[in-house]
Amino acid sequence: MKQRIQLEALVVVALATLVLDILRQVPALADAPKQDKQTVLGPGLYVFQTRIRSSSCGDAEADGYVLSFMAAIDGVPGSTTMTMELINTSYFKTWALTVVGGKEVHGESRVSNATDAPESHFEAKWDKDRFKGTGSRSYMGSVGGKAQRCRVNYDALLRRLDDH
Repeated sequence: MKQRIQLEALVVVALATLVLDILRQVPALADAPKQDKQTVLGPGLYVFQTRIRSSSCGDAEADGYVLSFMAAIDGVPGSTTMTMELINTSYFKTWALTVVGGKEVHGESRVSNATDAPESHFEAKWDKDRFKGTGSRSYMGSVGGKAQRCRVNYDALLRRLDDH
């Protein structure tokens, strides 16, 4: 009987020590950085549109033509990072999206992992029911027979299609 009481006392002391350790960590947990949340971009179906503004190698014109891409945005609702998959194109299909400051989306895409691979970037701010902004894509091109990095600057629009 005496051994059982001693064992129960040891268990009580061990549990009390564990509880005290947990309570000491509570202030540290309260100070831990909270996961960023946002409310303007959620998973769903979107249209992503671009219109050329200028080009450095003269291989694209600012003629007002708008390219429209169907986009599936995947991620956890409220997260500041999502992915976007463009459905109707074979270039810049996969994008990494980041919501910045709760009202702006930054998008990054590369065609491959090569150091000189074509890449594209846009920044768009929330405006009523859509994101509007600008972006650019760069790639290796040729001007006068010389290889050089070319850049096309574009207007960007991202708008949700489905109800949320």
